[in-house]
Amino acid sequence: MKDPRLDYMPMAAREYSAQRQMTVGDLLLDNRIIFLDGPIHDGSANLAIMKMLFLQSENRHQDIHFYINSPGGSVTATLAIYDIMQFIECDVATYCVG
Repeated sequence: MKDPRLDYMPMAAREYSAQRQMTVGDLLLDNRIIFLDGPIHDGSANLAIMKMLFLQSENRHQDIHFYINSPGGSVTATLAIYDIMQFIECDVATYCVG
């Protein structure tokens, strides 16, 4: 079975060429928006945590908008996300959708 953590790994490079194509996820991240979709497991939690830490390193004083569309999942993975939200200096606005 394929490891879900390998589906998408964000890149932190900031050099853009004139013809760079961006995914919707890249555009959202540029606007400090994180979208978590599907059941919460270790892989999806790690990805959300990495994005939050990256956005904090970019600007500690600007809010992060976190959209969650999930039926639930792993308690420990969810608590890891919650712990990071409490740890970082940025305010995290959460929106539950779906």
